[in-house]
Amino acid sequence: MWQNSNQKVRALAAARKRERDRARTSIHYKRINATVEASLKDGAEKSILEARVVLNDFSPKGVSFFSPNLLPQGLPVTLTTAAPMAIKLHGKVVYCQEANVTSHVIAAIHFGYRVGMEFFPENDQEREALTRYCLDLKHTFLSPR
Repeated sequence: MWQNSNQKVRALAAARKRERDRARTSIHYKRINATVEASLKDGAEKSILEARVVLNDFSPKGVSFFSPNLLPQGLPVTLTTAAPMAIKLHGKVVYCQEANVTSHVIAAIHFGYRVGMEFFPENDQEREALTRYCLDLKHTFLSPR
């Protein structure tokens, strides 16, 4: 594979440098509180649940968040955030799995489930707002400092 031993040495040195650089860059996770509106039982009124959203997981296609309740796959939900910018997004649950989070943070609500939500904007305005929201997050809150 290597034409000569010098190429192998260079490749190993470059790999070590990449590994050192990767170890130096720290990732800061930013989370916010949100509310999730969903009908947990057939024909029942919509329930409003507290949720925690990790802003690093936001994309124009979907987001993952932490919920205190198990949400079935395919359930239509509405996610509303107030900070850093207010937005209301419609979508459905793609997955919900128990999050084995061992935390030293004492909270009133235990967010024991990680939920994946796929966005289904109801109109073009909501689609544009979502795209703008993701760009603002990327440039304002998630850029390295």
